[in-house]
Amino acid sequence: MSNKRTKFKQGYYELVYPFKYIQPQDRTMNKQVLPQYRSSWELKFFKFCDSNPLILKWGVEPFPIQYWSPVDNKIRRYFVDGFIEFKSGDKFIIEIKPKAQTMPPKEPKRKTQKSMQKFNSDVETFLVNKAKWEAAKIFADQNNLKFIILTEIELGIK
Repeated sequence: MSNKRTKFKQGYYELVYPFKYIQPQDRTMNKQVLPQYRSSWELKFFKFCDSNPLILKWGVEPFPIQYWSPVDNKIRRYFVDGFIEFKSGDKFIIEIKPKAQTMPPKEPKRKTQKSMQKFNSDVETFLVNKAKWEAAKIFADQNNLKFIILTEIELGIK
């Protein structure tokens, strides 16, 4: 892991109800590891899953989903942010993203070199995310799951 600084809150979540969490095994030491959050939004999601009495099981980055990347024309692997199984039997795979990243970016009014570079980067990100989400929907349909994207609106952040 790199020492690159980030503006996002990161850390390991201390489980309140560890029996609900689907834990990966550390292959080298055969010990259980805590779920790692990479943003305050993921932390909020972890707390919700851990404390909600209607959730039977939950996990983080549960499995890879293959998708075709339209940016580099390669097959890649995508790990959704989470998995939830409710006591009702409903199962969801979850992606957590800012609302702005779920919609096509708008071309800037002022077309400076810097603004156009950012716009082009945002377009690539959106195209890759769209490809990932289409693959996740297909995967969900094939595995009796539901795929949802949670934004700051659903998480009650803004």
